[in-house]
Amino acid sequence: MMWAGQPFMSSRLSRRHWITTVSAAGSALSLSPSAFAAPKAEADEPFKLGVASYSLRKLSRPDAIKALKTLNVDYVNIKDVHLALTSTPEEIATARKQFEDAGIKIIGVGNINFSKADEAEMKRNFEYAKNLGAPVMVMAPSKEKLPAIEKFVKEYNIK
Repeated sequence: MMWAGQPFMSSRLSRRHWITTVSAAGSALSLSPSAFAAPKAEADEPFKLGVASYSLRKLSRPDAIKALKTLNVDYVNIKDVHLALTSTPEEIATARKQFEDAGIKIIGVGNINFSKADEAEMKRNFEYAKNLGAPVMVMAPSKEKLPAIEKFVKEYNIK
C-alpha cells in the first residue's frame, strides 16, 4: 500500500506506534459529538463575541476602539492599560462614553489583583467597575481577601 508516494508502513513509523495512534483516534471518535461541542446558546440569544482590551494593549484607547469596530466586536472587557484603576469618576465617564458612542458594550473589567489590596482599594476598584457599567470583575484574590470581596460583590451587585 502506498501513501503519497511512500510505503504506508514506512520504516520511520513502527507497527506498534501506528496501532497505538489508530486506536487512540478510534477511541476519540467513539465519544459523543457533544463532548466536543460548545454549549448551545438559547434560540433567541445570539452568540456574543467580546475581546479583553489587554489583547490590544499596545494601542491607545481610541485606537483600540477603532480596532474593535474594524473587527465588528460589540463587547469588551476593559484592562487598566486602557483606563487606569486610579481614574477619576470624570475620566471613567469619558472612557465609558467613548466605548458606548462606538456601540461597544463594556461587559467586564480586569484582571485586577486583589491579593494585597486593602478594603479602601477594593472599594475603589468596585466603584471603578460600577461607574463603567461593568457587571463582571475579573480578579486575582488571595484566600484571605475573599470575605471582604464577597461583601463588595453583594454591595455592588458585580459578579
